[in-house]
Amino acid sequence: MFKKNKRLYLVFVLLISTTLLVSAAYIFRIYLSSRSIAKSNFLADNWTCNVSSGTYYSLAFPVTFRNAPNNTMTLQHSLPDTLSKGSAIMFRSSQQSVRLYLDDVLVYAYENPGSRLTGIATPSRWNMIPLESTDASKELRIELKSPYSQFSGIVNTVYLGSSTVLTSNLLKNTLHGYICSLLILIFGIIMLFTSHIFHIRNHAVQNFRYLGCFNILLSLWMRSEVRLPDYLTFDPHFELMLGICSMMLCPIPYLLFVKNRLNEKLHHVIKILLYLYSANFIICAALQLLGICDMLESSIVFLVLVVPTVVVICFHYILQLLHRERKYPVFFIFSFLSLFISIIVELIYYYLKHIEYYNYVFHTVMTIYIICLTFTAVQSIVSNEMLSAQVSEQILVGQIKMMLSHIQPHFLFNSLGAIQSLIRKSPDTAYQMLFDFSKYLRASINAWNAQATIPFSSEIENVKAFTNIQLIRFHNNFHVDFELDCTNFSVPLLSIRALVENAVNYGARRSTLETPFVRIHSYKTRDYFMVEVIDNGPGFDVDEKLSSSESTSGLHRCKHSLETQLNATLDIHSIPGNGTTVIVRIPR
Repeated sequence: MFKKNKRLYLVFVLLISTTLLVSAAYIFRIYLSSRSIAKSNFLADNWTCNVSSGTYYSLAFPVTFRNAPNNTMTLQHSLPDTLSKGSAIMFRSSQQSVRLYLDDVLVYAYENPGSRLTGIATPSRWNMIPLESTDASKELRIELKSPYSQFSGIVNTVYLGSSTVLTSNLLKNTLHGYICSLLILIFGIIMLFTSHIFHIRNHAVQNFRYLGCFNILLSLWMRSEVRLPDYLTFDPHFELMLGICSMMLCPIPYLLFVKNRLNEKLHHVIKILLYLYSANFIICAALQLLGICDMLESSIVFLVLVVPTVVVICFHYILQLLHRERKYPVFFIFSFLSLFISIIVELIYYYLKHIEYYNYVFHTVMTIYIICLTFTAVQSIVSNEMLSAQVSEQILVGQIKMMLSHIQPHFLFNSLGAIQSLIRKSPDTAYQMLFDFSKYLRASINAWNAQATIPFSSEIENVKAFTNIQLIRFHNNFHVDFELDCTNFSVPLLSIRALVENAVNYGARRSTLETPFVRIHSYKTRDYFMVEVIDNGPGFDVDEKLSSSESTSGLHRCKHSLETQLNATLDIHSIPGNGTTVIVRIPR
């Protein structure tokens, strides 16, 4: 088992290492190629911008103005004197509706259809407007309008050039984010499929399922944030809502994943955060459907909740470091801290309105963090499987010991010796004794894997096998009486036999009377099935002898099995010199 898990562990390490190296090389290549957009493709000079706060000239994009929501922002520029065939204008609109005019003629419009399911704003989009050679020297006018204050004043860079080159460069700049989101999605699907195969047998596999759900939601959010060309995107309104919903739901499976790994003192805080994230999503969705507030506007509450979540997890890592616990590898903690820093950088760029920031660091670090999470989850499953194998082995050893405890070694050897001596003297008696001994041995071996209870009549057969052997061995120097008035009930396997063994070995055989006996009496009352095992042996002081004596180990096992399996009671009445009576009461 250990070797098998070790191979799985090694294969996974090689897979992750290869993925990291290939991803790093590819992202580095994409980063270098992203520099290929020449400045000659920028329309960065002689722009005029009219906003509510005034008129601005000779702007360098991207730029952010102070502009009131729903106030149209007008950008004006003259196209070059010559335009090559296949030229186009490309720019990114950020939650803004777009109208583009050439010499006051509307040639392009991108606006919200007005559905409340998608919000009141027009989703962000790369706008590609083809130009003809006859459009040279025309007056270009772009009108932007957004209902959100944080987007109403944003102007991104306007590119002019070959549509093929512009699309190719855009793809180079955004493809790395698409690759990262696709890789995380594949990881999530594999995790869900794997957890389904394991049928959630333990917490480690259940956490694997939570991590799979988190990866899928995270990939959908990252996918919506990637600014791909139009021919690689779905409906922008659908992508916007999918991205916002995925973003708000992401923390729920993540918190469920980390809950079992955090300090128990933090579990209550995690539960509160889970309730808050769930309530926030439900309330935000209801507000959007009712037309009160868009989810994009109310997402600030989600960002506020992220802060205590990060603080709690960081506090957990600090506690681990202080107590020198090593639940997580060092690279995992390093990846989390890197992710934390990249999120701060992302938020800074977001609120500074640098919308054309391409999230290289965030997407890369997030992918590495997910790989680290997957690595630790697989490591946890492997260690749990190894621990489970060890526990199973210990249980098997315990069961074997329990089985051996039902077979007293001296009784085994003495019985075999008696059979051997009787084979020549009395073959018929030896045959009968061997038959009873096989029944005794079979019942003892089956005790560790048999059903919890057996019919009382079957238990009596086990008792008779034992008493028959003892009567032959000791030449019938004691009597065994069976008074079975009721047998239609069940008892734990070997429970009554253990009581009879004690009665024979420590009662009848040690009796000084002329007629030692052991009596097994079964009957029923209105509320109980009763079993009495009576002997006229020397008796004992119950309080003194029932502490932890080896001679009463059978009584202890019998009492425990009766109480746990049948809610029955076992009472012992014994007076030194006057024998012993053991009474079993089994509820009807």
